[in-house]
Amino acid sequence: MRPWAMPPTFASPLTGSAACLSAVLLLPPRLRLRSSRWMPRWPCRPIMPAPSPELLTEAPGGPPVGAALDAVRRLRTWDVPPPVFWPRCLEAFARLAGADAAWLHLPPHQTARFGWPASAPESPLAPGLLREALVQGWSEQRSGPRGALLALRLDQQEPEDPAVILLHKGEAPEDWAADLAPLFGLLADTPAVQQAFHARRPAAGAPPSGDAGPAVLGGALEVLAVLNQHGRFLAVAMALVNELCARFQASRVSLGWVREPHIRLAAMSHTDRFEVNLDHSKALEAAMEECLDADQEVAWPPPAGQEGGGAVCRQHEALARRKGLTAVLSLPLRVEDSVRAVLTLERSEGASFSAQDILFLQLVLSQSARRLTELQRHDRWIGARLFQEAEEWLKKLRGPEYTLAKAAAATVLLGSLFLFLYPWPYKVSGTFVLKTSDTVFVPAPFDGYLGEVRLREGDEVRQGEVILRLDQRELRIQEAEAVADSERFRNEARTALSQNRLAEMRSAASQAEQAEAKLQIARMKLAQAEIRAPYDGIVVESDLHERIGKPVQKGETLFRLAKLEGAYAEVHVEQEDIEAVRADASGRLAFASRPEDRFAFTVERIHPAAEVRDDKNVFVVKVRLADAAPPWWRPGMTGVAKIEAGRRPLAWIWSRRALDHIRLKYLWW
Repeated sequence: MRPWAMPPTFASPLTGSAACLSAVLLLPPRLRLRSSRWMPRWPCRPIMPAPSPELLTEAPGGPPVGAALDAVRRLRTWDVPPPVFWPRCLEAFARLAGADAAWLHLPPHQTARFGWPASAPESPLAPGLLREALVQGWSEQRSGPRGALLALRLDQQEPEDPAVILLHKGEAPEDWAADLAPLFGLLADTPAVQQAFHARRPAAGAPPSGDAGPAVLGGALEVLAVLNQHGRFLAVAMALVNELCARFQASRVSLGWVREPHIRLAAMSHTDRFEVNLDHSKALEAAMEECLDADQEVAWPPPAGQEGGGAVCRQHEALARRKGLTAVLSLPLRVEDSVRAVLTLERSEGASFSAQDILFLQLVLSQSARRLTELQRHDRWIGARLFQEAEEWLKKLRGPEYTLAKAAAATVLLGSLFLFLYPWPYKVSGTFVLKTSDTVFVPAPFDGYLGEVRLREGDEVRQGEVILRLDQRELRIQEAEAVADSERFRNEARTALSQNRLAEMRSAASQAEQAEAKLQIARMKLAQAEIRAPYDGIVVESDLHERIGKPVQKGETLFRLAKLEGAYAEVHVEQEDIEAVRADASGRLAFASRPEDRFAFTVERIHPAAEVRDDKNVFVVKVRLADAAPPWWRPGMTGVAKIEAGRRPLAWIWSRRALDHIRLKYLWW
């Protein structure tokens, strides 16, 4: 019994596989592609032999169509590259159609790549026939009296790259193409199925027979049961190589683990210690690396039926000749399409490894790969695990995968470095009020009545310009009375002097002086009744238009004038930011009424005591404006000012308030 054999009682569960495949071939193409998702997949990759020339010939005693259909069925699970597959596919379809000649046109330009038979002339495919076949699936064109051309579209794994087969028959009945179109419609996905099968990279060899399948599965389960008895990586690896060595009568079985860019021996049968620097170990690792480079099973000598068509096995042959071996076989251990390890079997006597041996090993490795990988990752001290995690992370970082994620991570990293390291100008913000140092209050010079008010609040004035007049009518009367009294008393004084009445003369002269004094007072008040601007400025306070004709008292404020020259601003800085403000610091401010304009300033003085403004403690910072005052400035205007306070990282600028709040509220004890 073979090392993987099982009792015959287990053979019945897999006897219907050939019937299932035949049923799938008869489904429509779309339904067949969907149904393949529902069918269970083999846990390993079966191996198909290279078809011999007899593969496409008629079966003895059977109909030609049956032999051709069987050939197409085998093509669907034939593991060969496209240059080998396409000529056989063309021949199979030509024989199935009974064509005299056939040509295969492949994308991207749908040029003829293969012809059948070898003596076939150049392809006569017309562009119109090609377009119709690509759209409808098939197209016919009559050639000659009874000849016909039939173009058929074949689907590949890439839907946008279909191939076209052109069939020619010299003696074709009228319904030749119509009869073949439904059959070829069922088989149009043969290249797509074969390419999907080949993408899984099965090894070369023959598939197991219906009776061997349960035996392979049972033997693999026995090996897995032995492996499950252990919980450490080295113990599981040693159990694997020892069990396989016994089952396959191998002289040595070794397991090498991939450690980029090489493979290092991890376990060797019947020995727990080995020297990795020995020549035999190096030759063994070279053979494993040959299997890793080929990314498929490598056997020397190749299994029957696959001579000359397998992977390169020079290192395996060199190892065998060096150690006098009769057979060497290496198989990759994959996890998620990534080779993690290579298993190598050496046999010093006996036959070479068969395709069924390879299938058994594939099944064992496919079922034990993930557990071995997890144990290898975690069954080490923490430093080695961290180093491997970092190594794998760097490998993914250097590789072509996850481009979008790596671009996003690089963007986040660069953004973080920019936020935390790049010094950005830091500015302290605060509100300001425009003020002026030269302000004068214009009072009423005497008791009187408002006569004329020429200006309102906000109006500009020039020095000496009349801004207000008091009522002068009473003053004019007093002036006239004083002039009349002065003249009358002077006349009385002269008359008394001429009559030598000295006492009367002195009395009249005294009254004349009093009248003269009243005249001077009246004239002074008349001069003061016209109130003029003491300097160029602007009226900042006045509400007299509604009081015209009403009395005013002496000393009552009538106007408040401000000089725009020498205007300054008082910036209110919150106590959390005042520490960053320094004397002579520069900054810029913008008025709420005209935010598009900026005006430079320099810090002149910081008031030592805080003030309460809008329920906040603020410090008043007096700043000196660098630019001349424009005409639209008015004392009392407000806006926002920003004082330069050095350079800080953006992360600190954005988070400092929150961090200070957390420190003050939650980290204080």
